[in-house]
Amino acid sequence: METSSISSLDINEYFDKVYAFIDYESTVLQQHFEFVRNWILNDKSISEMKRTHLLNALDNREEKWNVSQQEGVEYICKNCQGTIHAIQYCEFCIRDF
Repeated sequence: METSSISSLDINEYFDKVYAFIDYESTVLQQHFEFVRNWILNDKSISEMKRTHLLNALDNREEKWNVSQQEGVEYICKNCQGTIHAIQYCEFCIRDF
């Protein structure tokens, strides 16, 4: 696999492989994200570039889940002072934009 171009297909295949090892009966979703994050960080078979792409993709998936389910850590937006669940953006500021 070429390290210069990492497709979304490669990322999805990697996540599918890791998801197969998650024990869905005894863990909550936040632990799933942490498990996958640790797996990526400890995987010696992937390049640093792919690791970075995978971690960014995981952060985006986690953020989408937190916003859609209103779960996870709550933050205060610096602009509107609203309580948000996203790290990279404010759900309220985006709606107002």
